[in-house]
This record gives sequence, structure tokens and C-alpha cells, in this order.
Amino acid sequence: MTDMPSLTEIKKKLNAVTMEMMGIIQKYQLETAVNSPFDMIEAVKARITDEADYIRFLELSVEGRIYGEAGDALMKADEQAAEEGR
Repeated sequence: MTDMPSLTEIKKKLNAVTMEMMGIIQKYQLETAVNSPFDMIEAVKARITDEADYIRFLELSVEGRIYGEAGDALMKADEQAAEEGR
């Protein structure tokens, strides 16, 4: 496995994923179809009619989760290192 990217790199990738996902959300007006984030899956299944967009939405969801968890892990590691250095 290669070295972990920096927090800045992760934030850039997460921002790119977010921007692309927002494009799909707006294209299919998903923001008006849900009352909570928990309703999003059903809205996605019902409203995204293009198979490529549906697959990309799912890919972006996974990518966002991975980058988010990696960023959290790096922040926690940085905090822990700072506490140990005190």
C-alpha cells in the first residue's frame, strides 16, 4: 500500500466528489425529493433514469465515504501526535 495522501489532498478530492455529486443531485432535482438524508436512496432509485448517472452517483457516494473516513483518520492521528508531543 502506498503512503497516505495529505489532509489537503484528501480535502481537494472530497471537494471534487462533492461538486460532481451536487451536479447529479441538481440534474435530477433530488434535493426537492427528500425530507432527510435517509430518504436519498429511495429518491435516487426513483428519479435517476440514466444508468450511467445512477452508477456514477453510487461511485461518488463510496468515494466520498472513503475520503471522509481517511480525512477523519488523519485528523485524529494529528491530534493524537500533538497530544503526545506535549
